[in-house]
Amino acid sequence: MATSRTSKSALHRSIQHSRHPIYLVGVDMKITFANQAACDWVAMDEESLTALTCVYQSAADQPPSRKIANGLCPPPDSFTNSPADFFVYKPSDGGTMEFRQASGVIIGGTTDPSLLVSVFGQPQSRPGAIGTEIACNRELHSAISQMQFESASQINFDVIAGRSPAATRIRRQIDIACQSGASVLITGPPGSGRHRIAQLIHFAQSPALSGPLIPFDCNVGDAELLQAVIKNLYREFRRHPDEPLGRLLLKDIQSLGKAAESELLGFLDLPDFQLPVLATGTTECLTSTSRRLLQMVATITISLPSLAERQSDIPFLLQAVLEQGNSGRAPQFSGFEGTAVECLSQYNWPGELDELIKVVDAIRHSAEPPTIRYSDIPSNIRIAVREHLSGPDTPEQSIELDKFLADVELELIQRAVLQSAGNKSHAARLLGISRARLLRRLDDPSSGMLNDEPASDAAGDEDESADH
Repeated sequence: MATSRTSKSALHRSIQHSRHPIYLVGVDMKITFANQAACDWVAMDEESLTALTCVYQSAADQPPSRKIANGLCPPPDSFTNSPADFFVYKPSDGGTMEFRQASGVIIGGTTDPSLLVSVFGQPQSRPGAIGTEIACNRELHSAISQMQFESASQINFDVIAGRSPAATRIRRQIDIACQSGASVLITGPPGSGRHRIAQLIHFAQSPALSGPLIPFDCNVGDAELLQAVIKNLYREFRRHPDEPLGRLLLKDIQSLGKAAESELLGFLDLPDFQLPVLATGTTECLTSTSRRLLQMVATITISLPSLAERQSDIPFLLQAVLEQGNSGRAPQFSGFEGTAVECLSQYNWPGELDELIKVVDAIRHSAEPPTIRYSDIPSNIRIAVREHLSGPDTPEQSIELDKFLADVELELIQRAVLQSAGNKSHAARLLGISRARLLRRLDDPSSGMLNDEPASDAAGDEDESADH
C-alpha cells in the first residue's frame, strides 16, 4: 500500500507543472487530483475541485461547482475502453461554452484504478467529431450540453433534446414563456410531455420564486372544485401580496365543462387579481375550446409534435433521459450502443415521450453499466421493430391445379394450330389427341381462336388428306 501511495505521489509531482490541464478521476467518479493548469482552466482551487464527484449529465439546475464537475466528467465507459477520447467543457466568459478535447488512460492497476485525463485540445465553441466506434454517445452528450447551455431559461432539456426544427422551435418558445411569465397553452398528443414542459416553465427560476404549481384535472374537476381552488389562491394573494402566488395548471383543458369555464373566466376578468395560468390539451383543443377561453389562457401556444414527426430527435432524447438517471450515488451510463439506438429509433412509440422515459428507466435498472446494449432492450420492442422492418405478411399464393393444367393445354393447342397453319387434323396429330377433342377445345371461348367447324362433323380421323 505504501508503494502505491509513493507511486501516486510521484505521478502527481510529474504532472503538477504540466501546461496542459490534467486531473485524476476514480472509478467512483470522484476527482482525486488536479494540476495547477486544470485548476486555472476552471477557476477553482484544488481543494474545492477534488471535493467534487463527476456526474455524466448535462443538467442545468445545478450550482456552478456542480456544473464544472459534470463538464469535466469522462464517459463512464472510459474505464472499460481505455484509452478514450472525448470532449470536456466549461462555461466561459461572454456567455459561451468552451469545449476542449481530452484523452483518458487507466492507471493504477485493477485494484485501485484511476483515469488520468489530459486536456490538450484548443478551446472550441462547439464540440467536433471524435471519430471512434463509440463516438455516437459522446457526441450526443456534447451536443446536449451545448443545447442546454444555449438556453436562456436554464431548464433541463431531457424531454426536448434534439436538432429537428420542431425541437429548436419548442426550446425557443419555452425560453420566451419562462422570461415573460405569460399564460401558456401546451398542446400535443397524449404522452408527449405536455405536463412535464408545464412544470419546466413554472419552475424555470426556482420553486421559491415561482410559488406552488396547482394542478386542476379538467377531466374530473367541476365548477365547484375549480371555484374552491381559485378562491384559495385569491385569499393567499390578499394575505401575502408580496409573496409568489403560484400558478394554476389546467390539465386537459379541452375537457373543461361549460360551468367550470364560466367560473374560470369570471376570475380571469377580475381587475385587481391577475390569475397566472398554464394549460395543457390535445391538439384538437385549439378548435374545440371556446375562443374567449383560448384568448385568456393561450398568450403563448406551444405545440408538441409526435415522436413520429421528429424521429431524428430520438437518439438525443434517449441519451438525455438516460443521463438524467445518472448520479454520484449510482452506477453511471455512457449511452447506448449503435444497434440499440438504431432499434429504439425505429420503434413507433405509441405511448410517445412518456413511454420512452419509462422504457429507458426500466432498461437502466436491469442493464449492466456502463453501456446499454441491444440485448438490454425489452423483447417486445425488439419484436415490434423486426415486424415493422419486415413489412406486412404476404398472403400465401394458392395453386389451382385444374386451371393451371387447362392454361398449359390451351397454350400447347394454340402453338400446334399455328405450327400447322390452321390444319386441325395436323395439329391434332402433333398433340397426340383426336381431331374431335381438338375442335371441342377450340370451341371454348377462352381459347381465343375461332373454330368454324362443328365438332359433330369431324367425328372421324381417318381421312386426314382432306385438310391438306
